[in-house]
Amino acid sequence: MEKSNRELQKIAYVAIEKRRRKGINNGFQSLKEIAGLCIGSKISKEKILQEACQYIHMLKTQHNDSLIEINKSKAINEELKCQVYYLEKSLSGELGEQESYNYFIENILQKFVTTNEELNDQLKASF
Repeated sequence: MEKSNRELQKIAYVAIEKRRRKGINNGFQSLKEIAGLCIGSKISKEKILQEACQYIHMLKTQHNDSLIEINKSKAINEELKCQVYYLEKSLSGELGEQESYNYFIENILQKFVTTNEELNDQLKASF
């Protein structure tokens, strides 16, 4: 017996809806795994979303903390480079009368301010 057009449409719709639900459930399963929730346990979708959001927030905080540490290290590195340069010039007698350690420190501070401005821009962009 041949199925009517309406019955075929209903069968197609049911299959499409089943694939859609399967995709959503697979997405929740992936979130569950990424957020480090117990894989075998039964957790509501609401709880999975809450935990995933908390996990993402924690990762963003860690990322921002890392950016701050990187920029602090860059500033320290620049200061040390200037100190080395100053000492090399001082030892070789190449320093002029107007060149002083204060000049190099001012140079470092300017780079540090620029680095902090870049960090603030990065932090604003991440939120």
